[in-house]
Amino acid sequence: MSSRTRVGEVGASWVRPVTSGSGEQWVAAVWVRDLDGRRRLFKARRPGRHEAEVVLGERLARRRALGFRGAEPNMTVQELGEYWMRRRLEEARAPTTEGARGRAAMMAPPRGV
Repeated sequence: MSSRTRVGEVGASWVRPVTSGSGEQWVAAVWVRDLDGRRRLFKARRPGRHEAEVVLGERLARRRALGFRGAEPNMTVQELGEYWMRRRLEEARAPTTEGARGRAAMMAPPRGV
């Protein structure tokens, strides 16, 4: 069995004392593997060990997983394919003026000519 943190999961947290100019503080930290597959380190630094752990827990509770687009890590290949097709259709139907502005700007004669 691998010790690698799975996509969308939080690893084991750790707490250690650190010395700073203002005296001893505690850092609580944990690695999180977001839905985009990247690992991100979350940290909280406070004067007390328990305070650092509490703040870290609060930050994890408030965090929004990066890479989230509506697909879930437990989706089957078929569900993911259907989700992807729905997204492509929605994007194709979405009205946009960016393309028209871009083409018009490209076709306009250069200034000063």
